[in-house]
Amino acid sequence: MAWGQGAKRSILGLLFRSQHQTARAYSSSAFQTHQLSTHVPQDGVFIRRFGSEVSSSEQMNLIKQLRQRTSAPIKDVKASLVTCNWDIEAAQKDLRKRGVALAAKKSSRTAAEGLLAIAQDDKRAAVVELNCETDFVARNDVFQYLASSLAKMALSAQGPGELFMPFGPELLENMPINLDHPKLSVETTVQSAVTEVAAMVGENVKLRRGFMLSTTAHGVVSSYMHTCPQPGPKFREIPNGYG
Repeated sequence: MAWGQGAKRSILGLLFRSQHQTARAYSSSAFQTHQLSTHVPQDGVFIRRFGSEVSSSEQMNLIKQLRQRTSAPIKDVKASLVTCNWDIEAAQKDLRKRGVALAAKKSSRTAAEGLLAIAQDDKRAAVVELNCETDFVARNDVFQYLASSLAKMALSAQGPGELFMPFGPELLENMPINLDHPKLSVETTVQSAVTEVAAMVGENVKLRRGFMLSTTAHGVVSSYMHTCPQPGPKFREIPNGYG
């Protein structure tokens, strides 16, 4: 009888330990499964934290969306998404950091292409020269938007009584600027906006110079730019040999 009771206690102990371990394993498995399947809907995108959980079609969709947001090269878009486990918001921030670092490396390269942009009202006009490395980038809509925005900023920065004033980039670089473009930061400084566009297009971009012109109380300011596309902002690509 004593032997039988001891055997029962041993068997019951084994059963208890087995059930306890099974419960712990099930709980851990459930927790891991919950982690892997967690996703947050944002702007129609399901953000997943684990790359192994993102299907090929989802990966392609995220690459497409981030490419549309930033205009960055596809290889850089994919690299940031992989680094951030396919979290599109984190990847966009990572992509911006990568671009700023790359733009700094390219800042010493020659930028002889670009645009002249004009902004004017009845009494004043401002012209800015924004440079890049290739005429391809000069036709980029983000680059053209930045050139137009800088011309408008120069126009608003013009003081009273200044009939003609050339200026360098230092006049505008530290000024705040609001940009209404889906691919650019809304509130930033002029220099940060130039750096952001440089990172986006993959070239050295710089604000080179400009000038402001105003007239007297009885005068009128008018502007004309040869080969300027109409309608829209006034731009002209910088010709070869332009000083």
